[in-house]
Amino acid sequence: MNNYPLITQRLWEVHKSPSELNALLEVLERQRDACDEVWFATEYGFPPLADVEKFALQMGQAAAQIRQLRIVASLQISNSFGHGEYLRYLNFTGISWQGIVGPDGTTSPYCNCPRDPDFLAYLTATTKAYCAWQPDSLWIDDDLRMQNHGRVAYGCFCERCLATFNAQNQTTFSREELATAITTANDIKTRVAWIDFGRASMAQAARVMADAALSVAPNCRLGLQHCAPSWAGYQGPDLTHVFDTLTAASGRPVGSRPGGGFYNDHSPRGMIDKGLFTSLQVERLPACVDDIRQEVENLPGSIGGKSIHGTMVEATTALAYGCTGLTFTPLMFLHEDLSWHEQLLEETARWRHFWQTYLQNTGTAAPSGMAAVLSRRFNERPLQEGETPFAWVNAQIGGVSQLLTSGIPLCWDLSTAPVALLHPNAVNGLTDDEARAIASHNVITDGESLQRLMQRGLGELFPLEVSPASEKEAIERFTNDPINGRYGGHYIGLTSLSRHFPAVTMKLLGNGHTLTNYERHGGASGPAATVAFTTATGGRWVVFGNGCWSSDITSARHFQLNAAADWASGQRLSLVLQTPAQVATMVRCNPDGTVVSVAVVNCSLDPSPDLTTLIRKPADKIGFWYAPKELGQGCICLEPTNNQDEFILELPSLPPWGVGFLGFI
Repeated sequence: MNNYPLITQRLWEVHKSPSELNALLEVLERQRDACDEVWFATEYGFPPLADVEKFALQMGQAAAQIRQLRIVASLQISNSFGHGEYLRYLNFTGISWQGIVGPDGTTSPYCNCPRDPDFLAYLTATTKAYCAWQPDSLWIDDDLRMQNHGRVAYGCFCERCLATFNAQNQTTFSREELATAITTANDIKTRVAWIDFGRASMAQAARVMADAALSVAPNCRLGLQHCAPSWAGYQGPDLTHVFDTLTAASGRPVGSRPGGGFYNDHSPRGMIDKGLFTSLQVERLPACVDDIRQEVENLPGSIGGKSIHGTMVEATTALAYGCTGLTFTPLMFLHEDLSWHEQLLEETARWRHFWQTYLQNTGTAAPSGMAAVLSRRFNERPLQEGETPFAWVNAQIGGVSQLLTSGIPLCWDLSTAPVALLHPNAVNGLTDDEARAIASHNVITDGESLQRLMQRGLGELFPLEVSPASEKEAIERFTNDPINGRYGGHYIGLTSLSRHFPAVTMKLLGNGHTLTNYERHGGASGPAATVAFTTATGGRWVVFGNGCWSSDITSARHFQLNAAADWASGQRLSLVLQTPAQVATMVRCNPDGTVVSVAVVNCSLDPSPDLTTLIRKPADKIGFWYAPKELGQGCICLEPTNNQDEFILELPSLPPWGVGFLGFI
């Protein structure tokens, strides 16, 4: 564990209202365990500098009162490049410079050209004004990005940026020519150069804010708020360019605040999906980051939005996927009675010890399991016929998260994972060398992915024939192969709800396992639907011809997915769930593969069954089960199997949307 704040509450505009501030201070004093730090948010508009200086004085006075409660007071720079039109009701009269320009020439009046000198001067002046009250840390909001600026989805194509880009690259592109080159013309060299140019724009603005902050508050730590690179390929595979810039400016490690939506829990499984893509952001962080705080974002922070319990479970999944701290947004909007906010804070305080205990058990261990494939160069792929011009920006691999509730732990580090999960859209993002190399990995995938690899000229690596499946196929029948366990003879009815398009049939041309066969109505046996085999380059593959991107699965499929992933891994998965249940697992392992913790979330409105689980290389033969508000609930004895370092245990039932973890401390 690091020594940074565990729980941060984010505030907006409360420093402008003494009555609201005093009422909030009373609540925070009563619920002190729910708040280690606050971030005072700067203006979300761009008001004149004189207004900013007045607001900064008010903020400094509020920060002094916060510190009297022994709460850390820090700063969020809410607007750099700008968030977009949805904040247009705020004050933007301070803007006197070039707005960000899109590829079609559209200009945003609410967002800024990142290279305009007057804009950068405004950033310098406003950052100095805010930092005069000596915030403990400064966090740049996630609008420091080159895409998603309201009416301008991708920027900046203004005359200044075009001229600078052309000068640096010895080109003569017009705006229209450049937009075509990086999209439909598939000029990958120019696309990469344009991405790098945007990354330099971001780094330049970050350096401006860092230098301004440190010039008046030299002890202020720096941090960046951001979202997943799978969605933001327009600005490259990671944010190293910004983090390295902040570290170079300060000479110290910096902070990361990953995030990405899930504003309410009306569709609660979205929190597990967010957790998975948070772990992608964590996996892509450079070594200079030593403080990682998830954004638990409740917008607009109302009783009809995210539930208090859902907020707690989301926070837990964030820690389980690699974060070291938490930031909460509900107090940014005080349109509910403070009594409701105090209920949330009170519950946060109750969960605090649970979170601390989890972090003590986990230490610096990394997420472990089946690694979802995402090339760092997916944004260099050529566009396919029929795709929109900027389709290359988004990896579109959200389907991998459907496997989360099968109990298979997922991660992103392909270099250490014993098995990979390959989505068809991830295949499109692989370079030619990566596509060939993936055949040497152990892989779980579907028939569409296999077809796309074969279409890229790699058919000789796969010992089978692949054909389109007939729409007449009525069911998938499980064979008696050992991988299927006791589910031989079970079947899945291929209704419109369980049929994947495009589905394929397969014929093994060598040794392998047929796990399911198609059957037509009336019982006529058909070709193979799911097969396991070894590629020509030694990879152990399981291919689900009818797809594997659905969480609505039978007990037989649930068991088969877990067993197939373990077979493909060469029996090296750190955890294999043997009880079919709608649960997500998050496993953390030391570099030598030792399991130090297993977090479990019940993703159902029913209590989960007791979970029979196989675990490999646990930290001890005696584990401890921890649940919120019930720490030290009980010891769990791990029963050895016939294999060294392999044990069976029973994890206790979890309540609906309950969470707990196995630790060894």
